Amino acid sequence: MLLDTFYNSILEDSDLTLRHKRQHFFDFMREIHERMQNVARDRWPDLTPVEIVANTIADETDLLCLDEVAVVDVQDASILPRVLEILSLRGVTLVMTSNSRPNELFAGGLNRHVFIPPLLRALEQTCVVVDYRKVSDTPGKWAGSRYYHPASSPSVAAKFDGDFERIEGELFQGPWIFDLPHSTTRTLRGGQYKLANSQLRGVIVDFNSLCGKECGEADFSALADHFKLNNTVLFIRDVPVFGQLDGLGSGRRFGKLVEILYDKSIPVRILASNTAERIFAPISNSQDAIEELIGDEISVAARGAVLEASCCALDRSVSRLFEMTHVSDE
Repeated sequence: MLLDTFYNSILEDSDLTLRHKRQHFFDFMREIHERMQNVARDRWPDLTPVEIVANTIADETDLLCLDEVAVVDVQDASILPRVLEILSLRGVTLVMTSNSRPNELFAGGLNRHVFIPPLLRALEQTCVVVDYRKVSDTPGKWAGSRYYHPASSPSVAAKFDGDFERIEGELFQGPWIFDLPHSTTRTLRGGQYKLANSQLRGVIVDFNSLCGKECGEADFSALADHFKLNNTVLFIRDVPVFGQLDGLGSGRRFGKLVEILYDKSIPVRILASNTAERIFAPISNSQDAIEELIGDEISVAARGAVLEASCCALDRSVSRLFEMTHVSDE
């Protein structure tokens, strides 16, 4: 969202003549590897394939925006530092987003101790790192939060219910609380769900009704499509802190739900046991918990990539929750 806003502002400014490009990081690295296969070494005998491709990109680009930087492949880890160095030396402006801090990249990767120091040096020399999620600490920046915690506080729960009443008050005497809203019943892979009446602008759903059962991505996507069609605000109450073992399944499902709601721009309100960072902390801070998510049936090399992806997914859920539930006063 942040990168989209920045890049769109560049597109809208007719006075700028920058040669600009926006790519997902995965696509960017795939393009580099493909170009490396086709470089004409005889034209630049003193350069490596990585240097040739990086210089070619610099010849074509003034501004490069890369979204969701996540180093999960040892080949990417080995060539990325040199790519960043050359782009910087050639004057290319880089704007990148990531769900991981620089020192968390390539977590669990093969021979990480060899590849991460050059990458960190390259990032330090070419970038200014800003954790924009922490901007909420700035006084007066945010007009309000729609993420309510702790759920155990009667006053906090009352604010959550009051938010619901303000949305629904003119439509019916409420609030109503139900496992899933009444009216239309639809059968999905995870079971039967009663979907919201099309007249209702807001529905309250208990966390266990959504993520406490074996629901899949298709289920969440269908529910989100229904809420979007009816302009429904989704209120999710009693989101717990996910334990290292017993919370793995529900935590993973909640993360997937958050991702889908974010992608489909479904307005949400959350009543949770703790902050977004802390509800995922027992999982994200536990190597054993992440290993449990991954399983045993993959190679050592692939394990590092999946570990990085799993950590990024948890960080992304925290970031998405913050964006979805905070209202800027600007």
